[in-house]
Amino acid sequence: ELMRRQGSQVAAVVVEPVLGSGAVPLTREYVAELLRLRREHGFLLVADEVATGFGRTGSFFASQEWAGHPDLLIASKGLTNGTSAAAVVVAARSVAAAFEDDSAVLTHGETQAGTPVTCATILATISEMRRLDAVAMGKRLAARLDTALAELLATHPLVAATTGLGCFRSLRLLRADGSPLPQSEVPDLVAAIRRAGAIVHPGVNGVQLFPALTYTEQDLAELLECIQAGLNAHVAGTGMRQ
Repeated sequence: ELMRRQGSQVAAVVVEPVLGSGAVPLTREYVAELLRLRREHGFLLVADEVATGFGRTGSFFASQEWAGHPDLLIASKGLTNGTSAAAVVVAARSVAAAFEDDSAVLTHGETQAGTPVTCATILATISEMRRLDAVAMGKRLAARLDTALAELLATHPLVAATTGLGCFRSLRLLRADGSPLPQSEVPDLVAAIRRAGAIVHPGVNGVQLFPALTYTEQDLAELLECIQAGLNAHVAGTGMRQ
């Protein structure tokens, strides 16, 4: 519909493979339609993988699971494992060729771009991920997380749904009357879980979970125990802010 209304004025479409707010993955049908529209209209497809890159969703980049690759890919966060500020824009060969064929240079000038410290942290992070085989570790953790979250969904009356992929997940929660947990209560729930011993993040009608790819069985069990304890404390009223 956007393409039809705006036509050739649309130069690029930017999407997150998994929406950061709510941990909602793009469906295969949605991605297939994006790829079809790109072929029809010629716009650039940009994958914002700031949150999904570096093994977070099961593959090194989430867009690797698409039927076609993006034209541009944006990454950050996992690029240095949070040790220093860095980001990167990766261009597909087809995009780079458009510049090379015209003897032009594709530049992205920033005051602090490509500094020795930044490059060193990126190289060290990638090297450590390879040493640990972190992406494979994340896949194994995700499989255990699938089982654990499914069990929580089946056994806890106030857990309504779980969304996301790999180690990028969310829990959608209910109030005692069966209505969705209002966003106004989410900060109190996050605080209750943190007091129980785990760091989670605000989500849509609940919380979002980003376990490290290197979590052990014990780490995962502790995370889930803290979530249940915090949820129970919040429901009982003891998890409210003092």
